[in-house]
Amino acid sequence: MDLETFRQLAGFEADSYIKKMKDELGIKRVRVLFDNQTSRAMSRYAGPDEVLEIHLPALTTILSQRPELSAAEGIAKLKSAIAEELCHGQFRETDHNQSVVGCTISQMHKHLTSEELSYPYIKDKISHLEQAAEVFKGTPINKQD
Repeated sequence: MDLETFRQLAGFEADSYIKKMKDELGIKRVRVLFDNQTSRAMSRYAGPDEVLEIHLPALTTILSQRPELSAAEGIAKLKSAIAEELCHGQFRETDHNQSVVGCTISQMHKHLTSEELSYPYIKDKISHLEQAAEVFKGTPINKQD
């Protein structure tokens, strides 16, 4: 895929955004595909050379499945998904543990504009991430005598 098509699918200069973030996180190789047919993203290490593959929806997919979002909010959603998937890749962790969540929120604060961070979708995402990382303690099991 050529650079112009890549940027068109993302709706912004995703190539430079991804490069800057992956370099900061120390991730050597990333393959980004706009092949997800849902508005969600996913990632995995694939192939014999263990390249981090990130599967993203195109901006048009996000906007068609999330009509309440403006184009700018759709781009912010895509940027936050990229941050999250790179953090999952950095820690090789699928769970939303403290490391992944901390990394994701940190990268979002570092790379999203203050306007993007103020969008309701992004505020909700940060809140959900924080809740996912909390440890819930159950009721202790009473030892029977």
